[in-house]
Amino acid sequence: MLVKKVPLGEGGRKKTRLMRILDNGHYLACAENPGVVSEYDVKGNVVWEYEIGTRVFGAIRLKNGNTLICSGSGNSVVEVTPEKQVVWEITKTIPGSEITLGWMTALQELPNGNIVAGNCHAGEENPQIFEITKDKKVVWEFDEWDLVGNGLACWQILDAEQSAMVRKQLAALKK
Repeated sequence: MLVKKVPLGEGGRKKTRLMRILDNGHYLACAENPGVVSEYDVKGNVVWEYEIGTRVFGAIRLKNGNTLICSGSGNSVVEVTPEKQVVWEITKTIPGSEITLGWMTALQELPNGNIVAGNCHAGEENPQIFEITKDKKVVWEFDEWDLVGNGLACWQILDAEQSAMVRKQLAALKK
């Protein structure tokens, strides 16, 4: 059953990887070629776009209105303003830590403003997920090589209410 069809216009031909619905009803889509994040209105028109120059897997719109983008082949996470100015960035390694960035994937902004980032294909020595503050301090790491190996691309941290909802839905499926 088709729930909704999103017309992406010209941008949809750029090998879209991940798309999110924004609070304004628009769509934020990440593309591998040419490495661009595009915001589409409901008719599929591009209303904002940022080209990062390397393949992009994930992006989110932050509470402050900026866009946080994680680049796969660029080994980076970058925050840009609506005017496309870079305000925050980490590349290759996290300063003051031994964490090397691999294929950066999913992102999540926590209520406290910290960022949780997916670090796929970074090798056995690096965490698959980590939380980082705006001043680039690592808060915690998820490093479970034996459980998920080198390929944890998608994940989401749930709060207690979201977790209860998922448990309820899973229980209903078992009936």
